[in-house]
Amino acid sequence: KERNADGSPIIDFVKVPGGKFRMGDAEKVSVTITKPFEMMSTQTTQKIWKGVIDLANAHLSGKSSLNTAPSNFKGELNPVEQVSH
Repeated sequence: KERNADGSPIIDFVKVPGGKFRMGDAEKVSVTITKPFEMMSTQTTQKIWKGVIDLANAHLSGKSSLNTAPSNFKGELNPVEQVSH
């Protein structure tokens, strides 16, 4: 995968079409996507996550309670983990 000069992944998006599918291993759940959407094709790095939090804080006058560095495995080019949707 191509990378920026600083080593971070180039952010690319893929289109996820609407439709129906079965999700899960042991217990299948029927899922319907009613309209298409785009999803980032690369993992969210800790650097990208910090940028999102900085934007949220700027927009919400610093009232965001989201952790800027939640990951156990530190490194701005590592994937962010310990976060939820």
